[in-house]
Amino acid sequence: MSFKNTSRLVKNVGFLYTRMLITMGVSLYTSRVVLDVLGVEDFGIYHVVAGFVAMLGFVLSAMSTSTTRFLSHAMGKKNPEAVNSTFLMSLNIHVLIALGVLFVAETLGISFVASELTIPDERMDAALFVYHFAVLSFLVTIVMVPFNALIIAHEHMRVYAWVSILDASLKLAAVLLLGKLGFDVLQSYGVLMALVAALVAAVYISYCLRKFSAAKLRIHWNTALFKELFSHSSWTMWGTLAGVAASQGVNILLNIFFGPALNAARTIAAQVGHALSSFVMNLQQAINPQLMKSYSSGDLDYTTALMFNGSRYNFFLITLLAFPVLFNTQAILEVWLVNVPEYATVFVQLLLVNIIIDSTCKPLMAVSQATGRIRLYQFMVAGVQLLNLPMVYVAFSYGYPPQSAFWVLIGLSIVAMFVRIIMLRRIFVYSISSYFLKVLFPCVMLGSIGGAGMVFILYVLGENLLVNLVTILLLYSLFLILFGLTRAERNFIVGKSKLVMRRLLRHN
Repeated sequence: MSFKNTSRLVKNVGFLYTRMLITMGVSLYTSRVVLDVLGVEDFGIYHVVAGFVAMLGFVLSAMSTSTTRFLSHAMGKKNPEAVNSTFLMSLNIHVLIALGVLFVAETLGISFVASELTIPDERMDAALFVYHFAVLSFLVTIVMVPFNALIIAHEHMRVYAWVSILDASLKLAAVLLLGKLGFDVLQSYGVLMALVAALVAAVYISYCLRKFSAAKLRIHWNTALFKELFSHSSWTMWGTLAGVAASQGVNILLNIFFGPALNAARTIAAQVGHALSSFVMNLQQAINPQLMKSYSSGDLDYTTALMFNGSRYNFFLITLLAFPVLFNTQAILEVWLVNVPEYATVFVQLLLVNIIIDSTCKPLMAVSQATGRIRLYQFMVAGVQLLNLPMVYVAFSYGYPPQSAFWVLIGLSIVAMFVRIIMLRRIFVYSISSYFLKVLFPCVMLGSIGGAGMVFILYVLGENLLVNLVTILLLYSLFLILFGLTRAERNFIVGKSKLVMRRLLRHN
């Protein structure tokens, strides 16, 4: 069982990383073109408006997590009827959520955008036009969630990878069309993004209807399951609300206090952060179904091993990728973008620090979801994170600079990490001291030694970007092997490397 699960995990990680490398390259180039075509102001307007729409649907992420959890749990119990019932009830709930979001967005939401956001008068009509299409895109995304969760629960990562590549390619094609349509570029961008969302949703839905018996559509209502889903998701919503406040809420505060140009800088930082954190999310996405299935089947030793190793590998992976960017941010942004928005560099650097801190927490969050007993865990963790928005508001009100929002975020992320470790022990039996010794200690040691080494490299080599990137990557890889991996893991890598070398030499 363990070998089979590991083989499947490796295969799924491979599909997800292939998807990520392609979509990341396409998406980063797309961002460069969009910023150049729209300009800093319209770029900031679009993302603050679309971000506000996403904030209205904070319930969506909570339901998505609950859907994946209940689907995986039913599959772990090998109960096809329960899988189908869970899928259908999830679809019913998401349709209700979509209707609720539509009502709020087109009443209170549109009033907030028109009266509270800082948007130049001459661009207000275009912003409201884009707002309607952002709402439409988001409604499509809401209804698509159960189908997406079904694909992930079945671990069909190859399909997930290919459709994600299609999504990124269509967005690039849409951006390249912007300058040739002859219409307002901001309005055209909103319409094209809505069309792309609809097409991608159609592909996901049609695949699920053809491949999975659990996706068989019929009139179905299960009141007990409805209550169970909402009971589980209600506390997840609390945690999701905290995440929304830390991202889109702060984005709105940046707009109100500093204007749309700062939204452009934050969007650039968010895109860099998303590109790098995608490596961790893909690894975690491949781990989650096995983690939840192993817990539901009672294999708690495997669950604990996945949690510990997942935390370590997440940290190793994100620092390996983030450190070269963290210590060469300005030079990389100048190569990537035609015009680098003010504050973009410091925003990117601080956001990457926060992503590094959060990386070890992803498996803890997944285990808490697998147990289903998340009330106190979510209450405490989200309670810490919800302090972000009022603290940032106070900081801005007292005249602190825009980057203070990220310092607040980093401080609260550190506190939330320790709260997660402690609160998880109340619902899942594991050794906190072992987690500190086997996970946090090697991560802190590796990060400290690696960070000091990067500073030294920059001092010695100067400002040659390519040389810096290659040297930092190679040196940190060496630090990772020496100070991050266990002896067994180092022996495994050495053994595999020797095997590959022998095969190459025989072939030659």
